[in-house]
Amino acid sequence: MLDNTRHLATLATITNLRPIPDADSIEVGTVRGWDVVVARGDFSDGEAVIYIEPDAALPVTDPRFAFLAPRGTKMIDDEPYHVLKTIRLRGQLSQGIVFHASDFMPKADTADLDTALGIKLWEPPAPPVGADQIGPWDVRWLRKTDAERVQNLSDDWLAGVDDGLWVPTEKVDGTSLTFVLDDGRLRVYSRNWELSTADPESSPLQLARRHDLADWMRRHQVDALQGEMYGEGVNGNRLKIKGQRLALFAAWSRDVSRATDRFDILYDAATSQGLETAPRLDGLPFPRTVRSALAQADGMKSLVTPAVLAEGIVWHHPGERLFPELDYRPVFKAVANSYLLKHGL
Repeated sequence: MLDNTRHLATLATITNLRPIPDADSIEVGTVRGWDVVVARGDFSDGEAVIYIEPDAALPVTDPRFAFLAPRGTKMIDDEPYHVLKTIRLRGQLSQGIVFHASDFMPKADTADLDTALGIKLWEPPAPPVGADQIGPWDVRWLRKTDAERVQNLSDDWLAGVDDGLWVPTEKVDGTSLTFVLDDGRLRVYSRNWELSTADPESSPLQLARRHDLADWMRRHQVDALQGEMYGEGVNGNRLKIKGQRLALFAAWSRDVSRATDRFDILYDAATSQGLETAPRLDGLPFPRTVRSALAQADGMKSLVTPAVLAEGIVWHHPGERLFPELDYRPVFKAVANSYLLKHGL
């Protein structure tokens, strides 16, 4: 099975430590493309650190994370966790948290730090409206709907990978769904779970039936479609949509044991036949640095609902290349900091 794990805790290096105006006790450093506020003088430039990304849930029963408990906890599997969010301190954006690598030895050299430290990815606990979880994700030939955050890439990689083929789309604010044709039967998945198809009135099945997805997939020799369900009852309906909609962003055909990207077919055929796709941002130049990628997304208005902030930008490579830097996916994303701060994420 493909490794669909997103690694939240990694061994990294903190650099570019610098002061924050009017702040005597804190400063800001950079880990890869992330800015992180730390106690002044606590870290040295170039020091090895354990960096933990936003969306990580840290078990506060671990004494090393217990100091985070007063900032808020959420219960996961009946245990208290603190969830890291994007914040501003004295006007400075801070994303994630760093620890001295020496405090976590010998585990700091472990490939899977998340498991070693009991760290989990925080996700809304409920499945899509009207759907029941019947089992874990088990599509062995297809990756889940994660995309690498641009902060985990390098300026050198961005500058060298631009071949003129990358296509930007809006990151639609909702919950991801995957539809798979398995021996003629339509199966439905959330990001981590297979959902029951027993109830024809469940939201995912209503969307599939409304757009006749199974028939479209058969006619275009597509084995899987991935998209974002959004609207009423989904993630607080931040796009302020009446009812529920599905914005498709990926199509795949199974080639023996792996997936073949059908991005061009999705956007050419789907839009001509009335299926909604994630809005393309034609004319947007490919970013050559991490900061320019984030600047493009920051403050951008949604093409779905122009009065509200967009969640961000997803960059798709429509060729057949799968990039090791992107966990062998053809996509990466720049989530808008303005969006994260507005919604407390």
